[in-house]
Amino acid sequence: MLAQAHDVADLAGSNPWIQQAIPGTPLATQNPYGQVGVSVPCHDLAAPGLTLRVTPAGPACEACGAPLDVQWGQTILGRCMACGHIASYAMPTEAQSFYPALQAVLDQAHRIEAAGVPSPAFHLRFGGPSPARTRLAGPQGMAPAPFVPSPAGSDAGVGFIVIIIAILGAVLSGLIAVLAQ
Repeated sequence: MLAQAHDVADLAGSNPWIQQAIPGTPLATQNPYGQVGVSVPCHDLAAPGLTLRVTPAGPACEACGAPLDVQWGQTILGRCMACGHIASYAMPTEAQSFYPALQAVLDQAHRIEAAGVPSPAFHLRFGGPSPARTRLAGPQGMAPAPFVPSPAGSDAGVGFIVIIIAILGAVLSGLIAVLAQ
């Protein structure tokens, strides 16, 4: 499911890389997620006992809902430019062994200063081209996507997806427990 979520996030039509695809190429004509974030708000992925709703949106402030300015490093720091709320997150131990392109998980369960109960919505950040982009774009798909900074000068929305999990509490807890190991 992580590879599929990466595909959706990477190939969503709101992504600058996709908007600049060469007309007539497979990336422009055969992209199964080109309308996500443009004419459809999300894409649902399903597996037995698990449903993921993927949207190409950046993380929002827990306090006021404004977009977060996110700084990357060993610790991931999210700062709200609107209300000043700050949250720091740690990457779940061993998470990259599940999917090497996974760069960050922003979830209440991974907060450093006040870890909480896993929330039904969390954010993932992936690095590099997704498997589907590599297939569709060939060698050109390996080039980095153009960077379009947010008004706050951060990359808060680049590479993020919001995953809303509609699932039984036990399965959600199991997923977070596996990522946290």
